Amino acid sequence: MFSFEIFSEDQTFSGGHEDAKKLLEEKRYLEAEKLAISLLTNNPSDVNAEYILTSAWVGLGREEVKKGNVDKAIELLKKASLKWPFDQDLKKEIELLGSISFKKNVSSPSSHIYDKNYAMFILVKETYDSIQELKLEIHSLANNKESDYYRQELASSSRREIIYVIIISAITLVSLLNIFAFYFLIQKKKQ
Repeated sequence: MFSFEIFSEDQTFSGGHEDAKKLLEEKRYLEAEKLAISLLTNNPSDVNAEYILTSAWVGLGREEVKKGNVDKAIELLKKASLKWPFDQDLKKEIELLGSISFKKNVSSPSSHIYDKNYAMFILVKETYDSIQELKLEIHSLANNKESDYYRQELASSSRREIIYVIIISAITLVSLLNIFAFYFLIQKKKQ
């Protein structure tokens, strides 16, 4: 298997999907893009690498917006939109950027308002995405906690059941011994 290494200031990545996802999480989109391209070079039908590449383009586009390079951002987001044609949020983002770009070309004084609106849109979208990720994480943790609790309850209830069975067996044994002892006493008196 082909291995692609990316050296960074604090980590070395060996070129797998997990490494690429970690790069995306760390907002190191350019490195994630390079890694995804190398993965696609090895396996052009790799769906995970396609997703990583497209996510990297979206991240790079949003970084370009923050730098003020709206045209470059539109170009990157349109590349991503070709891979994700049904992503309505991405289409709205491109449309909003297009209107910002148009307003900048006209050099209207109100273009700053559109810049602020777009920045607010990005902030709200990122916040929404973060909240969704947190909800998934909380749900996952809750399920893990419930399953751990269920396993503990199952283990403790099985221990209790074993103790109950032992106690009932001991009582039954003592009762049987009493019955036999009583039977032998009655038989002894009859003789």
